[in-house]
Amino acid sequence: MEKLSRRGFIGAVGAGVAALAGRRAEAAGDEKALPTRPLGRTGVAVPVLGAGFDFDTAASHVVLRRAVRRGIGWWDTAATYANGNSEVGIGRYFKKFPDERARVFLVTKSERFDPADLEQSLVRSLDRMRTDRVDLFMLHGVDSASQLEPPGIRRWAEQAKASGRIRLFGFSTHDAVPCLSAAAATTGFDVVLFQYNYRLREDRALSGAIDACAAAGIGLAGMKFRGLGPMGESAPSNAAPAAQRIPADGEKLKAALSDGRIACVLARMQDVATLDAFAAAAADARLSGTVPRGLAEHAEATRGEYCDGCRRCEPPAGVPVAAVMRSLMYLRAYGERDRACATFASLPDGVEARVAACDSAALDGACPRGLPVGRLLREACRDLGRA
Repeated sequence: MEKLSRRGFIGAVGAGVAALAGRRAEAAGDEKALPTRPLGRTGVAVPVLGAGFDFDTAASHVVLRRAVRRGIGWWDTAATYANGNSEVGIGRYFKKFPDERARVFLVTKSERFDPADLEQSLVRSLDRMRTDRVDLFMLHGVDSASQLEPPGIRRWAEQAKASGRIRLFGFSTHDAVPCLSAAAATTGFDVVLFQYNYRLREDRALSGAIDACAAAGIGLAGMKFRGLGPMGESAPSNAAPAAQRIPADGEKLKAALSDGRIACVLARMQDVATLDAFAAAAADARLSGTVPRGLAEHAEATRGEYCDGCRRCEPPAGVPVAAVMRSLMYLRAYGERDRACATFASLPDGVEARVAACDSAALDGACPRGLPVGRLLREACRDLGRA
């Protein structure tokens, strides 16, 4: 102490005060827990806000720890995210903080739908995440109701539940209406994760499919709450004043959460600032209500810029229009070229030739939102193609 200078002493005290303030802030985050909702009839209550960890989480442990402190207990990942490094990073976190596994509703997914492949995928995911169970295991990216029909998948899920390695079973989809409807008429699926946002709140077909799932006791979670599309995001100058302003992400999140049928809305959180902003918005959200007028007017004014993945315009030539549009969304709305290129590269070989042979006018006319589908497909091949 005799050798400690006055400046050093003041600095040490300041550091101590800052550390104490940080601990108090964390404690405050714990005290202000997010609201929870029942996940269908599963008997599980989940926080209304979940974290989508589709990036390498090994370098993001501060984000994972902050998520726990803010009550964001639904952690969503997949075997393919960041080439498996999302699961690996979560596993390293649980190794470092083993007691926090009990505070997390852990979700992962597999793109392999054969029972033998599902078994292999589950074993690998459990090993990566250093856990003996996941709370929800999902089929990843179901794009057709027919993929839900094979009974072998559901039998495998029941066996995995009986072994204690998974608690609930479900699937994620971008083609919501037919897949939700199929889930409601099929036993064996506990939870469905689908894209849901302020642009879709007034979609009658989707609302009917949601009601069917709710009546069947299926838990529902929403993703892609920002409602971004393949043309980016704009403020239409010819619209009413309330529709001209680009809505903030917090407003969009609250709009999705205002539908009480949705148990949890997932948000991508790569940094603490984004996490805290979304947590504050979720804590302030009403449990039920309608989309604010400005959001509804903006959605209507920009309906020709958004693709909801309905697949109604997919031609017999086999062009996966919805997947191509998703690639463009990542490029133009999210600004993530690598992710856009990876999504486009995962499409079947020869997609560029099939796009070139398509009747653009027929594609445009088939889109219920009036998107210039033909032009957008050609632009995707030009900007993201493998040639």
